[in-house]
Amino acid sequence: MMLLTTGVGAGIVGSGSTSEDSISISVHLTDSLGNPSGTHADSFSVCIIGPSGDSLAAFAGTAAAGGLHVDSLQTTMLGWTYVYAEAVNKIDGVGRAGTYELTFCAKDNGPKYVNCARAAFQIAASNLSPQLAKITTILDSLLAVLDTLQNQDDWVSSFDPIGDAAARQAVADAVWDEDTAGHNQTGSFAVMAKDTSAYQGSAAGLDSGVVQRIGNRRLDSTQNAYVGGIAGGAVDAVWDEPQAGHVAAGTFGAYLDAAISGISSPAGNGSYPVSLAARDSVGGQMVPGVKVSLYNAGITALMAIGATGSDGIVQFNVDSGAYVVSSFAPGYVFDAYDTILVAGATDDTIIGVRFDPGNPASPNLCRMYGFFYGLDGQPVEGVTVTAALTGGAVRHDSLIISPFERVAVSDSAGYFYIDLIPSNDFDPSGTAYMITASYPAGSVLKKRVEIPQSSGWLLNW
Repeated sequence: MMLLTTGVGAGIVGSGSTSEDSISISVHLTDSLGNPSGTHADSFSVCIIGPSGDSLAAFAGTAAAGGLHVDSLQTTMLGWTYVYAEAVNKIDGVGRAGTYELTFCAKDNGPKYVNCARAAFQIAASNLSPQLAKITTILDSLLAVLDTLQNQDDWVSSFDPIGDAAARQAVADAVWDEDTAGHNQTGSFAVMAKDTSAYQGSAAGLDSGVVQRIGNRRLDSTQNAYVGGIAGGAVDAVWDEPQAGHVAAGTFGAYLDAAISGISSPAGNGSYPVSLAARDSVGGQMVPGVKVSLYNAGITALMAIGATGSDGIVQFNVDSGAYVVSSFAPGYVFDAYDTILVAGATDDTIIGVRFDPGNPASPNLCRMYGFFYGLDGQPVEGVTVTAALTGGAVRHDSLIISPFERVAVSDSAGYFYIDLIPSNDFDPSGTAYMITASYPAGSVLKKRVEIPQSSGWLLNW
């Protein structure tokens, strides 16, 4: 006897009475060489194994036996082909969900050829069509949601308050007419705006204080300049808004109007002219480009600011009183806090001592240096200064550097230095350092800088 067997994978069916709840399997009658048999099969058998391994059905009979539901057809290439088809609920009336195995055999009694085909099918817990209909309904609902979201996105995308002049005007009006009573959070822009004591008396105080803090929300990548917290034209609309339209009592506009009215110059608008001459301590020559700031006696407010011209002189206009002078110029060290008394027109001199920080440990490095002074003008010893790369791993020549951090501590003169790789010598070029200064009392200063390609560079906070 020759037995040939073929097989197919599992399909999913239901246990109802529709066409999707039935199975069919075919077998071809061949000879010992696998060629199509020219004779008709004499008998057939069907064996079905259930999910639990139990035998559910075992039939045997001739093609004429009605219970087997076997149909036959003859083709040129395949010879006789026999198909067994049956409703699933007639195989397992309870319709247990799970996988079933079916074997269908055709036998030719003459040469005793038996050809079998095996198949597996899986009964689903419920009919497929209703489930597919539910899935289709869900998909339709999801598509409707997506369409709604797209419409919302199109609406949002088309809304352009910055490009709309009316919208910009509305922003400006809302900002300056906002009631101050609802904005008392400590450290907020609103509290800064209402604290006029920090900038009364000079445009310089205003510039370094409240306007800069209110109108700008965050530092740029260098940490030296501010960029607008409200985008584009809305910022322009706020700061270009006329004062006269926003002076109602109790509003931010009224606070700022009262503070800035009459201020006309960073050099101050006091009653007495003050002339300060910056001189070199050795030769006595005038030093141009010295940045000079005047603070009140308590160093709680910046009163005026300026820089010496080509003649080494800077002019201020302030009222009578005591003022603390802070001066800065690259390559020079000035007294940290020099005091002048103004009782009328005043001429005075500030002396700068040339300072050489020395050469860095390697000629391809830059020596960053600086000084720390307290409010009393005395040097601050023990300030820890840290220089760290901010961009993660970087390349320098053939080396990968990460992390990179250098630390120095100020000495009894308040002086410190750190030798660093210039920013443009890294890959990527222009890699910045974060400079952090920690005071013994716990105060911390931070500044993001790019180190120049120079033998020495004075850090100015």
